Amino acid sequence: MTDVSEVEVVIGTRDEAAVAAIEAGLDGVEVTRWRDARFVDPVTVLAVGAGVVKLIKALVGLKQQLDEHPDAPSVVIRTADGKSITLKDATPELLAVALGATAAL
Repeated sequence: MTDVSEVEVVIGTRDEAAVAAIEAGLDGVEVTRWRDARFVDPVTVLAVGAGVVKLIKALVGLKQQLDEHPDAPSVVIRTADGKSITLKDATPELLAVALGATAAL
């Protein structure tokens, strides 16, 4: 049985091109854009779900893509139990702990 996890990816912009690039960077995992984000928040929220190991790999891959673009928006990962991790500070090990991964990376 594969552990499945879901996180919120909070993107510090509503710019459609930037959000679409981040959605594309999360290749291989299920991404759902929240259309009901509060208008006072200048952010876009994505619900992202996949097997834990696949999710960690997708988030690390996204981090690497964003690191190549100094103008990329901020991205924060929120777990179901309330933990928040800034993607630029995330490591595979930190994500594994936050997601409660039991499988080896």
